[in-house]
Amino acid sequence: MAYKILIDCSIELQDETAADTNSVIKYRQTKTITSLDEKWEYAYKFNNETKVVWDPTTTGQEPTSFDFLCILTDSEIEVEMTTNEGDGNEELMTFKVSANIPFMLGADDSWYNHSASNAWGGTEDVIDRIRIREFDSNDANVRLILGKL
Repeated sequence: MAYKILIDCSIELQDETAADTNSVIKYRQTKTITSLDEKWEYAYKFNNETKVVWDPTTTGQEPTSFDFLCILTDSEIEVEMTTNEGDGNEELMTFKVSANIPFMLGADDSWYNHSASNAWGGTEDVIDRIRIREFDSNDANVRLILGKL
């Protein structure tokens, strides 16, 4: 079975102090990803905790790599992605994902073992572990969607 992902993102910026509506700036980006051979959806509930949500290197969890990733959440969360997990040069990337703003990646490619001044001067590898943390004792519902070409 083949899957298709349709992404349609619209952003509208307004000057709330302006009297006219001519100050509105609109951006729209659309993307269609076709011919995904497989897709996986994982649902999690968090409450002041950290969980590994994807780690094929230790759990055998599918997929072993991805060509599309989307994280959806109804509460603010922190995401940690590891490249070259378990190695002395593993690279951790952490960031916050706001409620109701999807986070997406179009590939699992990443870098590790780079210099402080050049993130692309190291070794290209892939993301191989994802952990999520909810830190405010809210019930966060998180959905992880992965696709493979």
